[in-house]
Amino acid sequence: MAAWGTRQVYPAVVGTVLVLTVVFTATAVIRPLIPQPDPNPVVNSPGAFMASAAKQRVKWRTLDDRPFLEARRADKALVLVVGCAWNWGGREFDKNVLESSEVAERLNREFVPVRIDADEDPEWLAGPFPLAAASQGVDPGWYVLVLRPDGRPLAWMVTKDWRTKFELGAFESVLTKAHRAMGEPDDKSTAVLAEQLLKERGELTGGSSDTGDLAVYARRLQEAMSAPGVLAENGLQGLNTWEWRFLLAVGATTTAQEGVERTIEGPLPDWIDGGFFRTAVLAPSLETKFEKIAIENADAACLLAHLVAVTSDPSLRWMAERSFEAILDEFVSKGQVIAFTYRGSSALGRNGMNTFSPGVLASSFSPVEREHLARGLSLDPSTNPQMSPRVGDLGDMFSHLAEYQQEIERLRRLRKASPATIGPGDVADSTCHVVARLLESRRLLGGTKGLPEIRPLLDRVSEFRSGPDGVVRQLEGGRLGAPYLGDYLAYADACLQVYLTLGDSSWLDQGRAVLQRALQLFLSGKPSVLSALPKERLQASAQWTGLPEVTDLPRGSLTADAVRLSQMYSCLLRDRREGQALRQFALNGVAQYAPLTKAATRRIGSLAHAMAVTLADDYVVVTGPGALEASGELATIAPETLVFPAGKVVRADLEAKGAGAWIVRHGQVTGPMTVEQARSALTRSP
Repeated sequence: MAAWGTRQVYPAVVGTVLVLTVVFTATAVIRPLIPQPDPNPVVNSPGAFMASAAKQRVKWRTLDDRPFLEARRADKALVLVVGCAWNWGGREFDKNVLESSEVAERLNREFVPVRIDADEDPEWLAGPFPLAAASQGVDPGWYVLVLRPDGRPLAWMVTKDWRTKFELGAFESVLTKAHRAMGEPDDKSTAVLAEQLLKERGELTGGSSDTGDLAVYARRLQEAMSAPGVLAENGLQGLNTWEWRFLLAVGATTTAQEGVERTIEGPLPDWIDGGFFRTAVLAPSLETKFEKIAIENADAACLLAHLVAVTSDPSLRWMAERSFEAILDEFVSKGQVIAFTYRGSSALGRNGMNTFSPGVLASSFSPVEREHLARGLSLDPSTNPQMSPRVGDLGDMFSHLAEYQQEIERLRRLRKASPATIGPGDVADSTCHVVARLLESRRLLGGTKGLPEIRPLLDRVSEFRSGPDGVVRQLEGGRLGAPYLGDYLAYADACLQVYLTLGDSSWLDQGRAVLQRALQLFLSGKPSVLSALPKERLQASAQWTGLPEVTDLPRGSLTADAVRLSQMYSCLLRDRREGQALRQFALNGVAQYAPLTKAATRRIGSLAHAMAVTLADDYVVVTGPGALEASGELATIAPETLVFPAGKVVRADLEAKGAGAWIVRHGQVTGPMTVEQARSALTRSP
């Protein structure tokens, strides 16, 4: 009698295996023939962040679908997912949470889900509570906001650092809490969020004589810089470039230099292609993300140029020039600035574009060379698991520059990854901002290197200003109907830097006109000026509206840009009524936002820098023959002091007094001086 497990059962097992093999083979053959489900309709909306939702089953609405009206009719809460394609947290949330069929079903059943691409609608980028988010070090570029139909907030969800893990359970608990709160008129969560909003509003109401306390804010930044792990983990994200610029503006040069050098020796710099990464997660480089943003890299190059001007450090000069060249190589294509380049991570956290496996190194370098790579470029898997090149000692690298450059070139040839995916270009604020910082960097570093590559970009900048009314618009990839303040301010910034570098006053006239339009927008409270919910999208009785953008995003803040540019243009035009009006706007901005220097711990570096420049109110006007060259020479002596050439439309009052350099401090004019006398006076300045 046969028993289970004896030879008689083998035919059944073999038959089962054969059947399964046939089924799996047939499945593999048929699968390519099965039509893929239609992509999510939201991918037809402008923006790369919208396109990244192609695999999701969520029935997304856009801002153009009038979702608040739908929410009021259905008495449902709105779930707003705001993000940018370049934000790692947003991509992880899409992959780990929103592609779940269970989450999609619940969002479609219980809520009105809205997806917003903050690159297309930049007024949403800062989030609902920018001061609170800034104090927590929240990553700009992604957040989830749950609102009542009247716009009152129920809950929000953010990434606090690059290590945030997105789980279904955490998001579902937010949805459960918000859904339950919809039926409670006096919900505690709404009260907490409303209290935070009122607190932030209160911190933005300074008096006319209030100038804040920039010294206290500078000490906070210095403390943050020296805190254990801040620079090692987040580098330029620990202190952003405008915070470093603020420290330079208030004279903390040594502190700024030491901190920036530590950052350069950390995981952020891209030693293969040059420039900086946007994100570094863990020390030592456990999870560096190879995602580069043109604006941040341009700001970093400009920061280095400012440091070079005050320190004359040759290693910093080499790094500044390398970053400058990398921007032109990585982000400039066919006369336009590419908004971003993204390089996806591969298995084990490594990226074929900028990381190298031990096996590849072993087959390409001798043991002695690998020892030097481990010592000089940290390519040691025991201490740098991701194996991305990073320098332990910038001074040593500069001392053996030829050897390092040869090794980096060999590493570049070993890369197996395909070229980067290029994001949309022809975006006014990013293009103009990059042009402004490149020109500022070149002026401080001296010479004309890179100017031929920058000049074609000036034609592109001119194209953003369309029509006789001088409206600044995107050329591609943006909402043409939205008068976004960032576009206007970036355009005015680029025009100013063109004048300072090339001396062409026609650019200054264009920049002045656009800046005045920008300030009208700033003061109007129209949509696309505030950083959160535009009023027109809510009921007239809604209590919750956005705050001005005062905290630092990747390019700083729009409020800071408005104050800084008003001050700079006022220096050039102080002898005219419009120049005096610009000066008054800058002073009013300082008074209004001064309380932030007492309340905020970090993330208002660009605003603090603008306040410091406005309160200092010192500048140098060079008149007579050779004024452009002389102003460029003097600019390298005191880089945070505005130095500019005079002309028929620029400080004609001083131009008429005679040739030389005129130093102006708080309205007191000293001069004319020779270039040597002005150099000596600026060198002695505190």
